Amino acid sequence: SFCVTGITLCTFQNNWVSAGGAYSSSGGAASVFFDYTSGSAPYDTGITFTDCVFDTNYAFSGTCDSISGDNAGQGGAMAVVGTQSPGTVLKNVSFHSNMAVSRTGIHVLSYGGALLASLASSVTGEEVTFHKNVAFFGLGNDVGVMQGQGDSSNAVKLDKSTFSATSVKVV
Repeated sequence: SFCVTGITLCTFQNNWVSAGGAYSSSGGAASVFFDYTSGSAPYDTGITFTDCVFDTNYAFSGTCDSISGDNAGQGGAMAVVGTQSPGTVLKNVSFHSNMAVSRTGIHVLSYGGALLASLASSVTGEEVTFHKNVAFFGLGNDVGVMQGQGDSSNAVKLDKSTFSATSVKVV
């Protein structure tokens, strides 16, 4: 059986997550994780976001009291980790000015300024807008897709969606 949660008409604004001593921080406003402690396969959890806005959310590389360590931010607004079927569904969702942050000089990159999919995850979306998101010292200003899990890969499918160019000026 599937467990699907629905979130409708919500704004996620000015949220953040820090690495907290872990390898990375994931999902500044929302994190959708498979519960590995349950022992079941990653095929039973899903969530649908409808008519939602993710604005100015951050996944920081450092901890709350330090920026040291080899940590990275992943999924400035949302991280989807290990949730393959039914997965995460986005309907008329906007990602604006979100940021995943890493630090220069380390070997851990930030992924997905707005959205991260990793470890055998499925993300489908329709009428999704991406504007001015940044993966600072990383990859995928709007969407970052990391490795799969075993024989399962990640699947990201976005229909009727808009990506606005993000220009980054380095000084």
